[in-house]
Amino acid sequence: MPVTKPGTTIKETKETPKMTFEQLCDCMNTFFNTRDYESKQAFKKGFSCAVGEDYTNVDLLCNLNDMVYNYCNNNENITKSEKRNLNTLCTGIKNITKSMEQYNITTQMDKVLISTLMGYILKITRNYFHDRH
Repeated sequence: MPVTKPGTTIKETKETPKMTFEQLCDCMNTFFNTRDYESKQAFKKGFSCAVGEDYTNVDLLCNLNDMVYNYCNNNENITKSEKRNLNTLCTGIKNITKSMEQYNITTQMDKVLISTLMGYILKITRNYFHDRH
């Protein structure tokens, strides 16, 4: 058989070192340290939230709902009636989310779900801080 393509040597590629969690934290802290005070403090507040290791995917979603609820509930312009309605609405959302547990096939948080959420949050962060400021 005729040779149609000359042989080449394969270059050995060096494996890049894996980023550690501490390096990722340092990177995120550096990013938020260059932002406004409120954003920096909010990042620290979110990072300081207690998180258990035995959470399921549904628990994760319920906790995210709680974070949004607490943020909305702290709005000074919201009336007592609106706070009650918000509480009822969020309780309903939490119950609906918990009902998804019957379809959850994992007993722990899933790395694929967490990775998807992290990618989404990173993209939102880029859009907000890059496109708006």
